[in-house]
Amino acid sequence: MDQGDSEGTILWLMKHGFARQRRNVEEAMRANGVTATQAGVLTQLRQSPGLSSSDIARRLILTPQAVMAAVASLEKLTLIERADDPTHGRIRRCFLTDEGERVAKACEAAAGEVEENLLASFDITQRREFAELLALYIRER
Repeated sequence: MDQGDSEGTILWLMKHGFARQRRNVEEAMRANGVTATQAGVLTQLRQSPGLSSSDIARRLILTPQAVMAAVASLEKLTLIERADDPTHGRIRRCFLTDEGERVAKACEAAAGEVEENLLASFDITQRREFAELLALYIRER
């Protein structure tokens, strides 16, 4: 690729790849009645029940405000419940409801399908190499 061509630069390719991934994930999560951010919250709570909004924000690399909005909307949808932390008065712990568990499972399956579709043109070796390169890139930052 010619580095003078904007479509050939690494930054442009990363931006385009992220936009495609984000669009596909949002569409898949909408089919389950939630946004990608809400699905991320549900998934984190499925893996680690009782997280606080701050814990979730750190894990998802999102702002606390974005997670608080997602948590509030998920609570209104009765997909999560919050309870006061027994040892710290200002912390509220989040837990999935039964319906939240069902939606979280569906979102995880949908995310797996999105990943499979996005990587469909890669063979197993290329997928492994791609994952290793991304991990290296993230570690180096």
